[in-house]
Amino acid sequence: MGKHKVILGDMPELLLRQILGNSLSLDDMKDIFKFVLEQIGKSKVPVTMQTATLQYFSHIFLLPKDLYMTALLRNVMAASNACCAYVGTPHYAPIQNYWQPPPYGVNFSQATKIPKRIENETSEMLIEKQAILDVLLDTRL
Repeated sequence: MGKHKVILGDMPELLLRQILGNSLSLDDMKDIFKFVLEQIGKSKVPVTMQTATLQYFSHIFLLPKDLYMTALLRNVMAASNACCAYVGTPHYAPIQNYWQPPPYGVNFSQATKIPKRIENETSEMLIEKQAILDVLLDTRL
């Protein structure tokens, strides 16, 4: 990269989990879990839970990351004349769709907004959803 400044960026896992935990109901989370298990059972090649989850539900689990990365790139572009960005293949097309040059488009306030807690959801239900997310995304938060 020579003398160029480098920014390594990814959405904090805790923020992603808070957004997902408040966006999906416990029943939805259980349905996703069952579906992913069924698909892994049908698969002829070994697939990890995380790979299957992101393959079948990328529109749910990668959307917050795509918005976050778009906002991050917008901030970088606002502070510099030129930028060379390398993003993962699953994020390339969504970032192109969300991209609007500064000052328009997604900003950090929108990308980091945590939805309000689902009405009538108990703390125990939130903990259960986070446990399911641990298994689906192969993370331990």
